[in-house]
Amino acid sequence: MNNFHLLMLPHLFAYPAGPLIGVNSFGSLSFFIFQIAILAAVLLRRLITSDFKTFYNKFTPDNQKLFRNQLLHLLTTDISREPTLKKKICDAVSEVTRHIYGLEEDDVAGLSWKELVEFVSNSLSGQEKHLKQCSLMILGDYPGLFGDEGRKKIIQLKNLIVAATNDDTFEIRQLAVTTLTQFIIENAAEEDEKRFIRNFQDCMQNIYRVAAESVKQGDADVLKNVIELVEECPKLFRQDIHAVFDFGTSTLQDTTLAEDVRQLAMELLVTLCESAPQIVRKQAESKIPAFVTAMLGLMTELEEDEEWLSADENKTEEEDSNSYVAESSIDRVACALGGKIMLRPLLSTCHQMLTHNDWRYRHAALMAISATGEGLTKSMEKHLDEIVKVLQSSMNDPHPRVRYAACNCFGQLSTDFAPGFQKKYKSVVIETLLGAVTKDPEPRVQSHAVAAMINFTEECDLKILSKFLDPILNVLYGALETKFKEFQVSGKKLVLENIITEIASLADKIEDKFAPYYEKFMPYLKFIAQNINQKEYRLLRGKAIECISLIGMCVPRERFFQDADEVMQMLLKTQTGEEEVAADDVSYSYYINAWGRICRILGKEFAKYLPVVMPPVMRAAEQKAEISVIDEDDVEAQEQDGDWTFMNLTGDKQNVGIKTAGLDEKADALDILRTYAQELKEEFVPYVEPVMKLMVETLGFFVHEGCRQNAAGAIPRLLEVAKTRGHPYLLEMWRFVYPKLMQSLSDEPDPDTLGDKLGCLAESVVVVGTDALTVQDIEEIFKALETDLEEYFTRAGERMKARNDDDYDEEMQENLDGDAKSDYYLVSRVSDVVHHLFKVYGAALCSRFETFLATLMKLTHAGRPFQELQWAICTFDSMLQYAGEKSATYKELFVPIFKAGLQHAEGPVRQASAFGWGLMAQHAGDALIAECMEAAPVLLDLINKADSRSEDNEGPTENCISAIVRFLKYRPKILENCGVKDAVMLHFLGWLPVYIDPDETPIVYEYFAELIEANNAAVVGQNYSNLPRIIAVIAEAVEKDALEEDEEGGQANAVFNRLIAIVRHVQQDQALFQTIVTSLSHDTQEALAKALNDPPRKVAAPLH
Repeated sequence: MNNFHLLMLPHLFAYPAGPLIGVNSFGSLSFFIFQIAILAAVLLRRLITSDFKTFYNKFTPDNQKLFRNQLLHLLTTDISREPTLKKKICDAVSEVTRHIYGLEEDDVAGLSWKELVEFVSNSLSGQEKHLKQCSLMILGDYPGLFGDEGRKKIIQLKNLIVAATNDDTFEIRQLAVTTLTQFIIENAAEEDEKRFIRNFQDCMQNIYRVAAESVKQGDADVLKNVIELVEECPKLFRQDIHAVFDFGTSTLQDTTLAEDVRQLAMELLVTLCESAPQIVRKQAESKIPAFVTAMLGLMTELEEDEEWLSADENKTEEEDSNSYVAESSIDRVACALGGKIMLRPLLSTCHQMLTHNDWRYRHAALMAISATGEGLTKSMEKHLDEIVKVLQSSMNDPHPRVRYAACNCFGQLSTDFAPGFQKKYKSVVIETLLGAVTKDPEPRVQSHAVAAMINFTEECDLKILSKFLDPILNVLYGALETKFKEFQVSGKKLVLENIITEIASLADKIEDKFAPYYEKFMPYLKFIAQNINQKEYRLLRGKAIECISLIGMCVPRERFFQDADEVMQMLLKTQTGEEEVAADDVSYSYYINAWGRICRILGKEFAKYLPVVMPPVMRAAEQKAEISVIDEDDVEAQEQDGDWTFMNLTGDKQNVGIKTAGLDEKADALDILRTYAQELKEEFVPYVEPVMKLMVETLGFFVHEGCRQNAAGAIPRLLEVAKTRGHPYLLEMWRFVYPKLMQSLSDEPDPDTLGDKLGCLAESVVVVGTDALTVQDIEEIFKALETDLEEYFTRAGERMKARNDDDYDEEMQENLDGDAKSDYYLVSRVSDVVHHLFKVYGAALCSRFETFLATLMKLTHAGRPFQELQWAICTFDSMLQYAGEKSATYKELFVPIFKAGLQHAEGPVRQASAFGWGLMAQHAGDALIAECMEAAPVLLDLINKADSRSEDNEGPTENCISAIVRFLKYRPKILENCGVKDAVMLHFLGWLPVYIDPDETPIVYEYFAELIEANNAAVVGQNYSNLPRIIAVIAEAVEKDALEEDEEGGQANAVFNRLIAIVRHVQQDQALFQTIVTSLSHDTQEALAKALNDPPRKVAAPLH
């Protein structure tokens, strides 16, 4: 389309215009002309939004002006009075304005459209209603039209718009409120908040009045604009908050109004609670009971659905139904406001509803308790006894949907109040839910009881769960048997699917404790996986395959090997054409994840399946994000498709839609590729290059955080694969990865994902080794770390500012703490990068670390969160561990921090400090002996305190013990000079076992083993009198997995083998050994017996 044609487009709007006006039914020619005008509008809008700068800057200044004036002239022609064309012409004018104002100053165009500014000003102050409508539409679409000049005349412009809200035409009043809200939002960036509120507070009554009028007329558009205003400028509603709640609640309860109007009235109040929770809590507490009652009332608006009982899938209410929207809303309000003002009215109203004759009220009460548990956890916890009794009673309700709701509540409480809920109510919940599985006559209720059991067992402590395994698995087996037979007759699958899911969940949870049940469940699961392949049952089949792979991980590899091969052969058929499964098949992700688990079981023997499994996994991992740009008017229709998410990124009428369906599967596939690389090592070499290329690309996949996180986690594992081809190949691949990884660090918007990417960098450097980085690279990394910390300090400062806000309260504090938690993770990963750099480069890193100290030390300043101090100390720990005697150069900085850290109120700070003192003794030579002598009595005092083994103190205490062990092992003169070495040796056995910190337990138990093997009198006792205590310590260490098995065969494995060898030596005296073991707990005896029967752990050959 050339420039002449572009200039002609506005003419197509207007010629011939006359016949269109005042005609109710178009003649064929008039209708044809009307359609041409509509098409011209669409084409012009599309051109403006897609490539405005290119075509507009090709015009001469005179033609640019001509183009603008032609558009502007259309507003005064008769054709623009036709409502559809009026809106499209105004939309086109707004878009042109937005793009003109957005052009750079050195472009051909100016930065304003003076004729339009004049037109809007005159029209707003004039009497011509059509022109006033046009000006309001344009200003509402682009409220920044008046630019800097408008900010100087903000009151005058506001008054013009406010005057239009009093027009005698409803359409103009409605448009005026839309424009006014957008104009307020445009000016919300005013730095002086009080002046901003003062400027606009007086026009709020006009907005409320027209909103109320709009509601009476059944029009929801004004409410939508008011909701947007609440989101952007909530403090404007403070003064009238009672009236706003009254209006919203009464509208919500008015059953004569349309559903969308009532729901928007509820959304108005929900948004106010979310946007200004502290204001609502302080100034509108008295209005919450009525609002809660109104939401609960909306939740009762359910129909008797005859299909609900017979449905063979988890059918829920429509997402736009009153009951569904109200349930979601009450959940949001609970999360926003918290329990202090929300819980009492909620429980009071629910109590009344639970005794109502209409099942809908009982159902709504239970669903409301389910929905609000997450937001009201602290406050609701003290009422759980009463709630659980209500749920038990409701499981006998005559209406199945009430029993279903009770199951739902059991399941949700199991998640929201875990693990305390499981600990306190284990017997009641398990007995009640298992009873429903076996006795309730309705499959929908049975299915939901199993679903609730899934939630309960997933969050249940293994020790508690172990005591109920027999009754749970026996019921599940009986139900599996029964429902499988029913399935063969009727084809009903819903309950069967959930039973299999719970079996899989339990197997994943209890691991080897599932082994005794393996033979019972596997035949049914294999039959389903191998024989049920009809399309409508693919989800059932997928769940069976998932379950097979999970219970396969619970038994020794040899026991599962035959079943694994059968399952793999069956799964491979789905990729070789015999039973080919499409990528969008519901069972596809189950197959891919099952392959990952089976790979972990089979290890390198899985490599033979790679040629067949890699193509589908790569297809899933390579999925692209489908992105679409659509007009605001079309968003609502598109949002009905749950596969799409829309967002407005530019403030105009263009919305970016992202198809989210399939992205979770992409993330899973990326993680499966990581598993293959980790397990198969050199067997994965043929695939490492395309997979690494994919992972690096995915670091910038900004539509899904899980994909970016999994890609970051896979890169170090892929580098380990590359390492098996030799160092030159590894180095070449790393040089491909490094610049793109660094770029993704600077681009990453999410603190959690940034932390994962920093972890990727840290691990990768260790894999590659000393030539991973040049001096310039190290400089680049430290600058990135400094930038990350400075950005963190900015966010922390904003949180501190929020704490000083007039509306700050306890609930707001919880929200701020949640934000801070992600940031603390980021700080920990910064520390982790420095740790790994020291690990690779040792003392050579100190010169650059020295300049990093200025930023690091900010974390140690008084008054800052203790987590910052903790990670600053951990960073110094890394220097001590790997920089050797060079680290003493900086003792003036870190020694005072470490001294104070031992006395700090927070356990993690004491723990990190104690660890550091041990490292000083081990690695800093004699340079810090005097400082260690000062610390020794403090460390011993902390060990010997009466509450040293309390939950808060246990970690710090154990690190104090490991520090003393390092003193004894590497610098015994410290304790000798203090005159306490002999006393320490006498007490050492009494300090054991230790098991909290897996990095420190090997050093403690290695020293323990050395003392026993040397027959140290203080440890073994006179005539070996301490043998029972020694065996008990070792057995408890084994039970608590104090020495975690290291796949690489590291120090923990060697120490573990030494301890078991000591036990075997004592075991030679059967009578003595049996006497000692009898005094141990049953669980401890079992753990020790298993360790004695297992083969020794793998130990890597020592490096030379």
